Amino acid sequence: MTTNKKELQEELEGRLQEAARKAGWVDENVPMNELPPEVQDKIAETFPQVAMDFLIENANSKNQQQT
Repeated sequence: MTTNKKELQEELEGRLQEAARKAGWVDENVPMNELPPEVQDKIAETFPQVAMDFLIENANSKNQQQT
């Protein structure tokens, strides 16, 4: 079982990527931060709280990288 935040985030990303691929939203395993906005929206609708937490975290990390 994963215990730290990074491991949990990686597990979540993998599961969401796989779900998006199986749903036909993407053709291949694309990193979560490179998914098209419409796919991110579909994930957010399908997995609302989990996805929103991830997308917020992802946006925060992108903002920190840019500053």
